[in-house]
Amino acid sequence: MQVIFTVQLPAQVKKSGKWYISSCSILDVHSQGESEKKALANLIEALRLFLVSCFERGTLDEVLS
Repeated sequence: MQVIFTVQLPAQVKKSGKWYISSCSILDVHSQGESEKKALANLIEALRLFLVSCFERGTLDEVLS
């Protein structure tokens, strides 16, 4: 089974030393990268994996509410 949906979530990217820290505070998901672009790409992947995991565990409705 394949499920496809689109969500828009607030995200922030801040520089910390030589790294960029990306955050989606509303879901408490964070990542990092060596550039702002990479940090945001890593955050998107982390969010994708988080949401897939929630779906597979049956907790997606609870997490998104």
